[in-house]
Amino acid sequence: MEDVRFLAIDYLLFIFMFGLSCIVGIYFGCCGNQSTTAEYFLGGKKMKVFPISMSLVASTLSGIGLISLPAEVYMHGMQISVMIFGVITMGVLNNYLYMPVFHRLKLSTVNDYLEIRFDRVIKLIASFLYLITCILFLPLVIYAPSLAFTQVTGIQLHLIAPIMSVICIFYTTIGGLKAIVWTDTLQFSITLCTLAIVLVIGICSVGGPKTIWEASESGDRLEFFNVDPNPTLRCTFWSVFVGSIFTWLGFVAINPSGVQRFSSIPKLEDAKKASIIFSVFASLAKVISCFSGLILYTKYYGCDPLSAGYITKIDQIVPYYVTDIAKQTPGVSGLFIAGLFSTAMSTLSTHLNTVAGVLYLDFIKPTLRRGISEQASSNIIKVLTIVIGLVNVGMIFVADKLGSLFELFHSAQAITGGPVLGLFTLGMLFPCANRRVGSS
Repeated sequence: MEDVRFLAIDYLLFIFMFGLSCIVGIYFGCCGNQSTTAEYFLGGKKMKVFPISMSLVASTLSGIGLISLPAEVYMHGMQISVMIFGVITMGVLNNYLYMPVFHRLKLSTVNDYLEIRFDRVIKLIASFLYLITCILFLPLVIYAPSLAFTQVTGIQLHLIAPIMSVICIFYTTIGGLKAIVWTDTLQFSITLCTLAIVLVIGICSVGGPKTIWEASESGDRLEFFNVDPNPTLRCTFWSVFVGSIFTWLGFVAINPSGVQRFSSIPKLEDAKKASIIFSVFASLAKVISCFSGLILYTKYYGCDPLSAGYITKIDQIVPYYVTDIAKQTPGVSGLFIAGLFSTAMSTLSTHLNTVAGVLYLDFIKPTLRRGISEQASSNIIKVLTIVIGLVNVGMIFVADKLGSLFELFHSAQAITGGPVLGLFTLGMLFPCANRRVGSS
C-alpha cells in the first residue's frame, strides 16, 4: 500500500475532537452530581430525548460497522442493505412490546426482569453472557479505527489503541452516563458530517451516480430482493431481514446498555420518541455506509486493491480509499479517522459504563452488607469501569489475530444474544411459561 501520512490539518482535527470529549467528561465529573448509583448509572432518570437517541445511534454504529459494512457491499453487493428494514421493524417491536414492560417495572438493570419472571439463576446466566460478549466484542470496537489510523499515519496500532482506550476510560469513569450521552451526541455529529463529506467527495471522484449504478449493475452488486428460501445461501432477503430484526432487538431492545438509556428518560412516551429517532438516524447511517460500498466498487472496478496486494485484508479497503481521495482533499483523512474513533469510543464508553453497572448490581451488590452508602456504590462502579477498561486494552493485542470484522462482530452477538432475546420474548408473550420452561 502507498505510504500516506497525516498532514498538520489532519492531526488538528483529530486532536480537537478528542479534546472536546475530554472536556465534556471533566465537566460532568466535576459539575454533575455523581454521588449516587442512579445519578452515575441512569443520569438521575432526567435525561432528554434527543441526546439519548443520538447516544444510542452512536454506540450501536461502532467503527466496525463503518469499516466493515462498505467492505461487505464491495465484496458481496447490496443484499445486506435489507437490514435497514430490520432496524425499522425493531423500532416498532421495541415501542409496543419490550419498552412498555421495562419502563413500567423501573428496573435497575434489564436482566432484573428475568429474575422477576423466572428466577435469579436465569438472570445471572443472562448477565454473565452479556459480560462475556462485551469482553470479547469491545476489543474489536477500538481495533477497527486503530487499524485505519495505523494505515494513514504509520503509528503502531498497539500504541494508538491503548492510548485512545485510556482517554475513553477517563471520561467514562469521571462523568458517568451524562458525560457518555453528551460525548456520544458530539461524536455522532462528527461521524455524520464525516460520512456525508466522504460520500459527496466519493460520488464526484467516480463520475456521479449514473457511473456508480452502471458499474455496480455490471458487477452484480445491486441485488436487493433475492427471495430464495434456501438457508444455505450466504445472503438472501429473508436471512438478512429476519436476522437483522433479531440482531437489532438484541442490540437495543433487550440489551442492558440500550434499556439503561431508555430507562434514564422519565416518561414512556418520550422514551418511545427516542426509539423512533434512533431508528431513523441508524437507518440513514446504514444507507450511507452501503452506498459508500458501491462507490468503492466503482472506484476500484477492474483494479481490486486486495488482489493487487495494496491491502492485506478486505477490512482495510475503506481507509485505503480515504487515503486515496485525501491526496486531492486535505483534511479528509483526519476527519474520517476522527469519525471512526468517535463511533468506536461511543460504543466503548457505553458498554464500559453498562458492564460496570451490571457487574456491580447483579453480582457484587447482593453480597455486600445492606448499609453500604450510595457514594460507596458509585465509587465501586467507577473502579470497576477502570478495571474492565484495562482488561479491554489487554484484549486489543489479540484482536489482529482474528478474521473478518463484519463476520466476527455479528457472530459474537448472535451466539449469546439469540438465547437471551428468546427468554425475554418467551416471558412477555407466554404467561404460562415458568422457570422450568425458561431454563430449558
